[in-house]
Amino acid sequence: MARVAVPEAVKNSCKGIAMIPAISGFLSRALRALAFSTLAFSALPAAANSLSANDQEQIIAVVQDQLSALAMDDAATAFSYAAPNIQQIMGTAENFLRMVRTQFAVVHRPSSKTFLNPVGLNNTAMLQVRLTDEDGDAWLAVYTLQKQVNNTWRITGCRLQLGVGTMV
Repeated sequence: MARVAVPEAVKNSCKGIAMIPAISGFLSRALRALAFSTLAFSALPAAANSLSANDQEQIIAVVQDQLSALAMDDAATAFSYAAPNIQQIMGTAENFLRMVRTQFAVVHRPSSKTFLNPVGLNNTAMLQVRLTDEDGDAWLAVYTLQKQVNNTWRITGCRLQLGVGTMV
């Protein structure tokens, strides 16, 4: 098998994922792969965006609806917005909600959220969401999504980055 050189920035962004306790080695590898794909996707030029206005609306709605379900601790509904790969990795809606609560607290119950314009190419998309946690710290959530065979969008991953300062 050929070895691929992984940029230092990607390695560093994935280090925290490898240290998540109580997650199996398989899940840790899967999360690192999602983080890597999110970073690679973010390098797409703006001109590569091939999303229709309808797709853009659907992508924002999927993430908004999942965030609403998470805020209400509605594990089943939140889990339904996850792509099949995430559902397979997590196994159950309860496992998914537990992971979000412990590893993605700002996603579980953000104090505020601002959706940026999604970008996409070839049935994949990325949506950045500015979130504020209960302490007023600013975060950037980078969601990756994939269009399914039935033309619905499902979330394939989320990467968090702590921002500098607070949002007002």
